[in-house]
Amino acid sequence: MVILVLKVDRDGTSLWNRTYSDSYEQIGMSVADAGHGEYLVLGTGKGEEGYNYDIYLMKIDSEGERLWNRTYGGDRFDWGCKTIRCTTGGYIIAGATTSWHLEGQDPRFTHTYVLRIREDGRKIWETTYGGVCDSKAQDVVETEPGIYVLAGSRSQDVDWGSRDVYVLKIQEEGELVWERTYGGDGEDWANALATSPRGIIITGQSHSYGPEVTTYVAELDYTNGLLLWETTYGASGWDVVEAEKGGVLIAEWGTTYGIRLIRLFRGESPVPAISPLLIATFPFIILAGRWIIHAKIART
Repeated sequence: MVILVLKVDRDGTSLWNRTYSDSYEQIGMSVADAGHGEYLVLGTGKGEEGYNYDIYLMKIDSEGERLWNRTYGGDRFDWGCKTIRCTTGGYIIAGATTSWHLEGQDPRFTHTYVLRIREDGRKIWETTYGGVCDSKAQDVVETEPGIYVLAGSRSQDVDWGSRDVYVLKIQEEGELVWERTYGGDGEDWANALATSPRGIIITGQSHSYGPEVTTYVAELDYTNGLLLWETTYGASGWDVVEAEKGGVLIAEWGTTYGIRLIRLFRGESPVPAISPLLIATFPFIILAGRWIIHAKIART
């Protein structure tokens, strides 16, 4: 399995596509603007021995030529879910790891894993969060220079219990400012977050408010993590951005209608952002032999 990267124009016409492979198996997870017309490609790579995965990061130029690549992690399973460029220079990576554990913790549990790296990929620091519970980070945003908020999920106890939406705020050197969990008694987790004028918008999935999985949306005060409002609807939320004319846009995925774009106004009932007749329904994307379900929003 290899990493596939393709670049398209705003009409969807392919400009180029390339594949990359440096290990027995590699999976691409996200792409970020690295500045100067360059891009970061984040994923996970499996060693030839077949027993461990490392975070894999690659920088490419505007034509897809690889400039450098690096791996990060320990001796077990480590994977990156999101990377962004930092206004203070370099990049930050959010993901999960099973390579480090606290005393008495189940070795199968994952920790939220965060790395800060330089422009050339050299590591500045790495650390884990989440305590003795199983946790991971799916997304990260910079709320102000050197301040970051991450979102994902964490188990409700030290056993394999239900999960809650897990959000934490950290400083430039990785110091924890606050961490909080949200959701109900069932399985709840965050897939994405975005900044808003009042704080942080998160979206994900919930099994706590009915028999079916629903999209979970909440707004938080980013200074202290206090919940401003929350709501559920639809199916599974995968990405969120602040809408230019108010509210937020959420990309969600459902088995009956595929991917659709929803506009939500501060906790009110959601309405389609575009006519249902124009919504593309692509429930599955196949990439390098593996089924992937992703819905991401990008402004042009």
